[in-house]
Amino acid sequence: MATQAANHQEQLAAVGLMDTAEAVRGRVPAIMRASLAAHQTTVYNKAGDKRKAAAALNRAFDALGRVDASDTPSYLAWFGEAQLRSTEGRFFLTTGQAERATEALERSVTEAAPRDKAVRYGTLALAYQKTGDLDGALDATYKAADLIEDGIHSRRGVERLEDVRRAFRPVKNEPKVREVSERIAALAA
Repeated sequence: MATQAANHQEQLAAVGLMDTAEAVRGRVPAIMRASLAAHQTTVYNKAGDKRKAAAALNRAFDALGRVDASDTPSYLAWFGEAQLRSTEGRFFLTTGQAERATEALERSVTEAAPRDKAVRYGTLALAYQKTGDLDGALDATYKAADLIEDGIHSRRGVERLEDVRRAFRPVKNEPKVREVSERIAALAA
């Protein structure tokens, strides 16, 4: 619920829900603590509390290191290092650490499920763009677009590519950028 609230710009509600969830942290398996802390990272980051976001990210990695597979509920089987690296990459990207974001996102995308790859390649493209690596940004953008065109349609993936298209505005007259921007526009239509 907190993540949904944060996604809808209801930051106070999101932080309140996360603070409430914090009360049960000691009573749940390590995988759930890792997932909770990863979501806290996202919510606190969106709310602008980078200190709390960083602390939550550290807790997430600590909890992930303590996971016992026999104690993992089936509904959290999707959560693991790839998901946490994605959270880490987004945190680094929003805190101005694009090179660190790129490293985390590269690690995340290699092990992600196809639907998640479409979104993560878009985020990776943003990180490359922030580091000034236009070729890396274009490559990641093409990979995301290819996945979406090949049937891994994800609204979040398309929205992320629209973010990439906006980030390319300063170099929009470059032929390769113009081409990929048109491709993104077609996917978003």
